[in-house]
Amino acid sequence: MSLFQQLQRSCQYERRAYLNTGLDRTRAALDNDHVTRLNLTLAVFMIASFVVFTPAWLMDTRVLDGTAVWTKPQKFNVSLGLHFFTVGALLQLVPREVRTGPLLLIFSYLTAIGLVFEYVWVATQAAQAKRSHFNFDNSFESTMYALMGLGAFFLMTIALALTMQIWRNGGRTRKGLWLGAIVDLTLAFFTTLYFGFTMSSTSRYVGAPLKGGGATVPFFDWSREYGDLRPAHFVSLHMMQSVPLAGWIADRYDWNTVAVVTGVTLAQLGIANALRSSSGGSTVLANIEVRSFIHCLSRPVHAEESSSPWSGWSGGIGGIARKHRHAV
Repeated sequence: MSLFQQLQRSCQYERRAYLNTGLDRTRAALDNDHVTRLNLTLAVFMIASFVVFTPAWLMDTRVLDGTAVWTKPQKFNVSLGLHFFTVGALLQLVPREVRTGPLLLIFSYLTAIGLVFEYVWVATQAAQAKRSHFNFDNSFESTMYALMGLGAFFLMTIALALTMQIWRNGGRTRKGLWLGAIVDLTLAFFTTLYFGFTMSSTSRYVGAPLKGGGATVPFFDWSREYGDLRPAHFVSLHMMQSVPLAGWIADRYDWNTVAVVTGVTLAQLGIANALRSSSGGSTVLANIEVRSFIHCLSRPVHAEESSSPWSGWSGGIGGIARKHRHAV
């Protein structure tokens, strides 16, 4: 055997050992019980759906309410893929016998049922270029829209059930992650339902027709010209990721876990409340306007700045801070 072949075989062996080590670490982090597998399978399914729907999203030229008909299913796929991966990861904070017990098992299957219902309806309506939400065209679609509220409730019930089990049975050696999981799952459950049902009883826009809110932020479709309740809903929903992550970082670097988790939680609640307030809700933080916030994030980019449309997001926070300082 030549020296080159020996080196090649050695590199292959080391690479295989490295990959096996990575797989071992993944297995150690995520257990192989059926409740964990269920949530991770749903996460993978949603991400795979994003890939499958992408050709239709790019090639289908039909537009609904000012945006491509497949944009809503794609946002749905990404958001819920992240949701189920987060649940699967946070399930590891409780012992295996608790994780596979009747409470979390029942709520995991309720969540799966809610997902299947919402997934099928959203995709079916997109294929027909019809609204899945705010659709009152006939009695059947009005009923389905009402049932989607029940499906959304099912999707979030796992958060409350998991909170109870982490509080009672979760290991507290990683205090930041433990505290972050409890705080975020509880608040995400209540704030997400609050913002979701607020929109369902009114509209996603304030001061704009349902068919469109003028110029929007790419992919998210948040209005840049009118009040829009969806950014507040987005911020409250994704507390499920940001707060536990902050707690995990605090544990890793030995920071004050209570201060970090509390600070991130209050900041995110403040942003959600400010976005809602300036969209026509209660005026707790009404000096910050959601239209200015969204406009700063997605302002047009001049040719000398960049050729990328996403470069316009830079400098947005500074503009908001200046506007808020002058308003105060």
